[in-house]
Amino acid sequence: MKVLFLPTYFATPHLETEFELMADYLDEGHEVYALQCQGELPTCFGNPEHRRSLCLECRGRFEKGMEVLGNRVTVLPMSRSSDCSEGIPSQFSDIDALKGFTWQGAQIGLSAASTLITKNNEHRLDTIVHQESVDREVRTAIHVFKNFKDTAERIEADHGVIFNGRFSTSLPAINACEQLGISYSTHERGGMSNHYWLVQGALPHDIDNATREIATKWASLPEGEAIRRGSVFFTDRRARVEHSWYSYTKRQRRQQLPAGFDPNQHNISFFNSSIEEYEAVRCWPAPINIYKDEIDAITRIVESAADDPSIRFYVRIHPNLSGRDNTQTRRLRGLHGKYANLTVIDAESPVDTYELMERSAAIVTFGSTMGAEACYWCKPSILLGRALYENEDCAYRPLDHQETVRLIRQKDLPPRPQIGALRYGLWDLERGTPFRHFKPESLTGGTFDGQRVRPRRSLRPWIFVLKIVEYASMRLNLRWWK
Repeated sequence: MKVLFLPTYFATPHLETEFELMADYLDEGHEVYALQCQGELPTCFGNPEHRRSLCLECRGRFEKGMEVLGNRVTVLPMSRSSDCSEGIPSQFSDIDALKGFTWQGAQIGLSAASTLITKNNEHRLDTIVHQESVDREVRTAIHVFKNFKDTAERIEADHGVIFNGRFSTSLPAINACEQLGISYSTHERGGMSNHYWLVQGALPHDIDNATREIATKWASLPEGEAIRRGSVFFTDRRARVEHSWYSYTKRQRRQQLPAGFDPNQHNISFFNSSIEEYEAVRCWPAPINIYKDEIDAITRIVESAADDPSIRFYVRIHPNLSGRDNTQTRRLRGLHGKYANLTVIDAESPVDTYELMERSAAIVTFGSTMGAEACYWCKPSILLGRALYENEDCAYRPLDHQETVRLIRQKDLPPRPQIGALRYGLWDLERGTPFRHFKPESLTGGTFDGQRVRPRRSLRPWIFVLKIVEYASMRLNLRWWK
C-alpha cells in the first residue's frame, strides 16, 4: 500500500505523531511518502505570517525526523504556487459567504474560515477588514488541494494521513482523497499525553465515529474495570490533573461560589464553550440545537423563567476565554446586569466551576465536557448543543424551547443514568493508541526514539537570529519576511 502524508503542522506532539505513523507503516512493509512544504504555502496554521525563522525551523524538524526514520520515507516537495485566481471572488461579504465557497468541489472556504476563526479567536470574523488574510488562506487551501490531489494521482496513493482535518492545510487534502476514491485517516492528541488518536475515514469531531469508539472501548473491558477506569477521567478533571491538555480550572479557588449565592434557591448554571472550536467544522453544520446561538438560548430561557422568583441563573464563562476580546466575550459581558435573575461569572473569575456545579439544581451546556461531568457527579444535565457524548444518554436533549423551560422549572429533575457518563469518560481518558517511539516529557515536548526532533545544530543560530530580526521588525511594523 502507498501511504501519503501531509506534514504541515510542526508542533509537538503532532509532527512526532506523523513520524510515529510513518514508522508503523514502514515496519508493516508499506511505501510511505511525505508531501513536504518547503515554504511554498502562502500561510499555514503553525506559521500564519509566513515568517522565515519558523519555515526554517519546520523544515529542520522535518529533516531530523526523516533522519531518525532512516531516510526510508520518500519526500516529495510541493510544487511552486501557480495562478489559481479563476473562480475566486475578489471579496467575501462575510464569514458565512466564505464558509460556503467551494473550488473544484473542494471545501476551500470552510477550511479557510475554520483556520481564520481559530487564529483570530473570532467566530464572526470581518472578512472585509481581514481581506488580505482571507485571500492568503483561500489560496493556501487551493494549493494544498491541487498538490495533494496531483501527487496522490501521480504516485497512485492508496491512503492519506492528515492532521486534524478542519484547517486550510488539511480539509482540502481530505476532499482530494474523497474525489479520488482513496481512504484517509486523521490524527490528533489522544486522551493522555502518551497516546495519539487516529480516526479512520472521518474527522476527530465526527460524533458517529466517537459513538462507535465509545461502545467498542466499553465492550473491551469487564464492567467493573470499565467503571473504575472511567471514573478516573472525572475525578482527575475535578482534581485539576492534566492528561492531554491544560486544566483551565487550576487557577480557580476551590469551593468559592459567586457573591450572594443562595443555596435555598433553584439555581441553574450555564457552562458555555469557546465558539471558535466548532464554528466551522463540516461535521457540525448546526453546533447548537433549537436556538440561534448561546446568547439566544440564555436570554430566552432566562426570560421564560422570570415569573418564578425562586429560580436563579448563573452563566459560567469558560476559563479558556480569559483575556479574549471578541464577539462571543463581548456578547456574554453584555448580559451583566441585564436580568435581575441572572449572574454572569467572567472567564477570569476565581469562582470554582465544580463547586458551582455541585450547588446547582441543574446545569445547561452547549457541548462542554461539563455536561458529562455533571452527570457523573449525579447532577441533572441539559445539553443544547452538539457533543461527542450526546448519544450516551448522560444529558437531557430537549426538542424545543418549551421542553427546555419545563426541564429548567422542574424542582425534582433526576439526573440521567451515570453509566452513560462513565462510558464517555473511559473513552475520553484512554482514547487513542500508546506511542511506541515518541516519549512525551510534557504536553508540548518529548523525544522520538531517544532523540529530540529539532533542526541540526548548524541551523539553530540562524533560526535564533531570524527570530530576533523578525521580532524587531514587528515592533517597527515592518513585515520584511512576507
